[in-house]
Amino acid sequence: MGRFTVEKIQGLMGKPTNIRNMNIISHYGHGQSTLTDIFVSSAAITVAGDDSDTSPGEKFRIGSTVIALYRKLPDEDLEVEQHMENGSEFLINLIDIRSDTSTMLRVMDGALAVVDVTVGVGVQTEILIRKILAERIKPVVALNKLDCALLEPKVSKEELYRTLSRSIDSINVLIGTYNEPALGDFRVSPEKGTVTFTSALQGWGFTLRQFASKYSKKFGVDRDKMMKRLWGENFFDSKTKKWTTQSTDVDGEHLERSFNMFVLDPILKVFEAVMGTAEEAIDPVLRKLEIELTQAERSLDNKHLLKAIMTKFLPAADALLDMVVIHLPSPRSPLSDTVL
Repeated sequence: MGRFTVEKIQGLMGKPTNIRNMNIISHYGHGQSTLTDIFVSSAAITVAGDDSDTSPGEKFRIGSTVIALYRKLPDEDLEVEQHMENGSEFLINLIDIRSDTSTMLRVMDGALAVVDVTVGVGVQTEILIRKILAERIKPVVALNKLDCALLEPKVSKEELYRTLSRSIDSINVLIGTYNEPALGDFRVSPEKGTVTFTSALQGWGFTLRQFASKYSKKFGVDRDKMMKRLWGENFFDSKTKKWTTQSTDVDGEHLERSFNMFVLDPILKVFEAVMGTAEEAIDPVLRKLEIELTQAERSLDNKHLLKAIMTKFLPAADALLDMVVIHLPSPRSPLSDTVL
């Protein structure tokens, strides 16, 4: 959380292009409340000098409907996102519309749709997506409960990829059906950075941007190009060190999908090291990821140790907040009907 003077908050409010008015929508039980808690605990704005005992989730509500959040975009992202001309500091108004959907939709410019990957898109999510599209509200997506899918012993990496892909396809079918073509393409995709993969309960998550930033240096390509390679029908031949869109090499041997190899595999190595019986397997993984644990964290049971490591490796708040700032429109966007 950030503590600001009233003048600082007024300064943020005076830059409409750096404001995001958004809400989290989902089917019941898919993780809306838990993701809201992640936003609040990591980015909610407090006023300097306010020492009340009110919980963060309540302290920053305006009429019990709005939570003010702060995000400073990393410099490297600001350089890439050249359309952001008003600095790197952003004010995000997280709007709770559960009490009066029709009214509050009119003050929103974007929405985060949450989907439980273990069950797919829920009925309530479908209804809300139709409503936000009718109001010209742009969606981004969080595919949640990835930890549950990863802990399922009979699910292979390829099966998990296909499950994630089906959820995205289902959302895009809805968007394609109800979106106005004049507003542009609202469809979401991991390679664009408009999909996060999360475990809200454990507090970790990522977009392909995090992994692309790492691998772009290794392979000597720019991040956007690397993001496209990390999703879809893209494979890496370890023998020839070349990328291909074919699932087999010249000898007919199976090639692993790039998402499975470069994204899921590092995560699974953490899961296997922590949830396995060999404690000595953990330290090599920590060294490779450059993660340091306190003595208290090392003494945690497997479940809480996994959470401690994964939140350091892939903090959900960073991925979610950056996605909101970069990909959702401001009130000054041509898409927006919001009156400031």
